[in-house]
Amino acid sequence: MIGMQHRIGKLALCAAAAAVAALHAPPAHVLRVATWNLLAYDETAAPSRRPPMLLILPGLDPDLVIVQELLTPPAADSFASLLKTALPARVWKGGSSTFISTTQSAIYYDSLRVSISNLTSIATGGPRQVLIALVRPNGYRANAASFRLYSLHFKAGDGTVPSDSSTRTAECTSLLGYTRLTESQADNDGRLKDPFNMTGVWNNPSYAPYHSQSPCAGAGCVGSSGGWTTASTCCSAPIR
Repeated sequence: MIGMQHRIGKLALCAAAAAVAALHAPPAHVLRVATWNLLAYDETAAPSRRPPMLLILPGLDPDLVIVQELLTPPAADSFASLLKTALPARVWKGGSSTFISTTQSAIYYDSLRVSISNLTSIATGGPRQVLIALVRPNGYRANAASFRLYSLHFKAGDGTVPSDSSTRTAECTSLLGYTRLTESQADNDGRLKDPFNMTGVWNNPSYAPYHSQSPCAGAGCVGSSGGWTTASTCCSAPIR
């Protein structure tokens, strides 16, 4: 009887210890994905851009980076070198080997965290194709853990040329269908959601705290002057 009570007491202690451990369990495995429009980035622009980029990248601290307006294979390798210098603890892969010229995009990734495959591009009727890659976090075998990463840079414009907007609409429709991207469907794979739920024109100065790229649209702009419509987008969808 005493032995039985002893075993029950040990089981109770184990259960209590497990409950405490559960309260202090580490957070779920997460990945940080960054998208960056490099603005006409080639080997000529790279040297002058290097110092500020080396300041920015540690703050981003990404596991994956997907970039737009990357113009040449040497520039793609130059950006890979930047990542290795700014974040040396990561094992970076990517550069000219993950650059597709027709998309003006490339993907870079920490091979300690993920692997990529099925790197390709699709034409959507605009000036740049869409880069697509399948990303699988390391340590996961199930297809449900993988996701596709898209690098989009639709037709830019400042709103004064109606055909620019028509081209962007056609590009969206060609990629997944505009309603599939923004509206609720029975099958919501690939749906995008706007976390801000804001209306109106995005190159509104009052929206400045929410902009991820310069919304400036005019002669006095520094850098890109196409307004919000030049923004590039990165999205993902789970593999079912």
